[in-house]
Amino acid sequence: MATDQPVLHFPVNALINKSLHIFEKFGDGYEIQGNQNNGLSNKIKVICTDDKIIDFAECKLHFDEETNNPYYQITIWDNYCQFLWTFGYASSVVMDECIIKPFLRPDDSLDEKRLHSSFDLFIAGMSLFDPNEGSRATRSKFFELPNPVYNADDETVQTANALFVGCMCFVLFHEYHHFNLRHIEQVSKKSDEYDADYNAFYSMYADQPLDIRKSTSLAIILTLGSMLMVDDTLSGGTEHPDPDDRLGSILTGLHDLDPQGIDYCYGLATTIYKLWAFYYSKTELIPKVAKAVDMKEYFEIIQAAVSKSKLA
Repeated sequence: MATDQPVLHFPVNALINKSLHIFEKFGDGYEIQGNQNNGLSNKIKVICTDDKIIDFAECKLHFDEETNNPYYQITIWDNYCQFLWTFGYASSVVMDECIIKPFLRPDDSLDEKRLHSSFDLFIAGMSLFDPNEGSRATRSKFFELPNPVYNADDETVQTANALFVGCMCFVLFHEYHHFNLRHIEQVSKKSDEYDADYNAFYSMYADQPLDIRKSTSLAIILTLGSMLMVDDTLSGGTEHPDPDDRLGSILTGLHDLDPQGIDYCYGLATTIYKLWAFYYSKTELIPKVAKAVDMKEYFEIIQAAVSKSKLA
């Protein structure tokens, strides 16, 4: 598969084709070819836009204007891609400095410079959801802050790059499975999103060695976690499940990781809740936990508290 994107629009665009390569590596070649024979385009459309983030990705029916033949195509929006990269950078730093170190490496000192850099990126990324054009970070700002184009040798940038490639692979598989499961041909249901999530998860996770399962899990958690950041409601609306429910649901599939892998997955999920609460001034919803048995229990305490607040 390939994209039709032009030269760099956001810095993250430099990584999109690598994501396609990983998608093909994880995918079932015969199944992909069969779906392409049944009308799925072998090109991913990348929409480059400076507008606020509204859409993430989709797979929709189109018509070839010359032949009037129908075809389906996966589309992604690069403003969401740029947000996703910055979210991965910030989340990995905040998790390491504010959760992993205190809980698992208490002798390590806090790196305030890394935290400051991640905060700047996080705020710039979140601004892409702002409807006020004057409040959104410009594209040039993302080339000035840490990015995959000019800071390729930076270790934290490399971590964010690897996370993003896995995230985008999950996004592509999610949309691909909407086609593969024939969701597009029927009235959409919330259960379709769970089905697409699970199938995308297992396309990247099943039968993989432990190190791949560990890195893949973090990317999938980050992608689903990014959906929490859209607004302060944690609502999926009429067609999608609530994003925190989707995040919690996928975590139940991580039953065959080693203890470190489990800790990091739940640590990242906890970080995402905390970043959401921080940005939307809802930190009172995050319970103060004096002691938890492990990161999984810590996450479950926070998730239960936030879920209860949605029912209030």
